[in-house]
Amino acid sequence: MTVASNPTPPHRCAGRPGPWPTVLACAWRTAALCLALAAGPALAAVQSYSGHFVGDDDIVMIPFSLAHDGPVGARSWGYAGGVNGAGDTIAAGGFDTVLSLFDGSGALIALNNDDVSGTVATDPLSGNAWDALLTLALSAGDYTLVLTQSDNLPLGAFLSDGFLRTGDASFSGSSVGVPGGQFYDLAGHARTDFWALDLSLPNAVPEPGALALALLGLAGLAVRARRRR
Repeated sequence: MTVASNPTPPHRCAGRPGPWPTVLACAWRTAALCLALAAGPALAAVQSYSGHFVGDDDIVMIPFSLAHDGPVGARSWGYAGGVNGAGDTIAAGGFDTVLSLFDGSGALIALNNDDVSGTVATDPLSGNAWDALLTLALSAGDYTLVLTQSDNLPLGAFLSDGFLRTGDASFSGSSVGVPGGQFYDLAGHARTDFWALDLSLPNAVPEPGALALALLGLAGLAVRARRRR
């Protein structure tokens, strides 16, 4: 797993403690930065995954947790390719994917087979835009993102219900008249066993109590520096 993010660099006041006005100014600059971070939107941390299936009925499960409410996105890259969240170039040609999202109780809360928003790229071979995309606001809690090949859909409303094509490692070939064939899309194009996925999660922002303690600590630093003057 590759984790790509752009966190804000830590604010530092370099050098030994100087005269109290200097320390105080540093404290206020740091406090202002903390307030700006707390007031601003949470930035997304993108986790990039990729791999290979052995059979059509393989399943990838990615559990994750949210400490805070926030926007979550998931996007497959294997079908049409492109540059993922880690900055890696993904080649086109992988199989058609389905993304399913389950909450902490195992209930299905979202599913996407083919994005229709125009966000994902069009595959140069098939002419189809058949990568999957999920974008939604989630509450704090535990979740499981599941990647399967197209037509291997959840059997019911819960993860425990299983998936439609479990036990059939070559269902895609049979669907297009190629018995025993694997990794065919529904248009009959032979694809590869490769998949790639980005999962975008909101970064945590400081809790109000933690922020208040940080500001009190900065104020104490300034007072102690003044007394040493």
